[in-house]
Amino acid sequence: MEMAEAPEEVQSPTWFETSTASYQPAQPLPPTYTPPEFTSVDLPTDPHNSFLDGLRSQVTEHAVQFVAHEAKAKASGFGRYLSLDWLIDLVAPYFDIDGFTVLQRIKVSLLPRAQPFSQHHPDLYGPLMINFTLALLLMLNIKAHQKREGTAIGTALALCFGYWVGGSAILLVLTYVTNTHLNFTNILCALGYAMSSILLLTPASYVLGGLKGITLLYIVVAACSCCSLGLTFKSATSSPERAVSTAVATGAFHLLFLIYVRYAYLA
Repeated sequence: MEMAEAPEEVQSPTWFETSTASYQPAQPLPPTYTPPEFTSVDLPTDPHNSFLDGLRSQVTEHAVQFVAHEAKAKASGFGRYLSLDWLIDLVAPYFDIDGFTVLQRIKVSLLPRAQPFSQHHPDLYGPLMINFTLALLLMLNIKAHQKREGTAIGTALALCFGYWVGGSAILLVLTYVTNTHLNFTNILCALGYAMSSILLLTPASYVLGGLKGITLLYIVVAACSCCSLGLTFKSATSSPERAVSTAVATGAFHLLFLIYVRYAYLA
């Protein structure tokens, strides 16, 4: 009796074979993005860009307006000194005076005492009118006596205003030497009112030129005027030792001018 063949054993796959059979290769990973080390933003340089054109035009317009405004402001500030407005504002307070006060100051300047108004409340209206009136009277006297030294009006104006302004400048130097507290405006006021003595003597010499009394009148009026001017400078000098010498020098300076006018134009 034949023996039956035993069935063939089927071996099951091992774990390794199972895992390798089901292994699928992994898909390649997408490349990663690496940012650059330095990033920059470039604005478009298109000249036809409407936004940039509008911005550029506004900036240009504001810059031009700013420059024009600053230039106009500097020009107006510089032009102020080219005009006469600042000069008018400067001298206007010295012309704010009435005629009655001017007459009172002329009266004080003809007396042998100081002029307190010249130091504390000076004015230029009175001295200016005195010089114009004196120039007119001297011009008439020059024409009457045929004393021609150029034009009569030019000679008279040069004599009056030359002494008023030039003499004030010389006396201003004297104030620095003697420590006298008077500025140029104070000196212009004091010397201008002191010249009113010639304003009184000029018509008197024209009318009473042939009389001997005119010389005595001239001496008295000139002495009072010189004393008034000298005492004005003396009262403003701080040093007692220099006060007398200042008064004498100022009075002598004014007396020299009076003598010159007397013998050059009123003789």
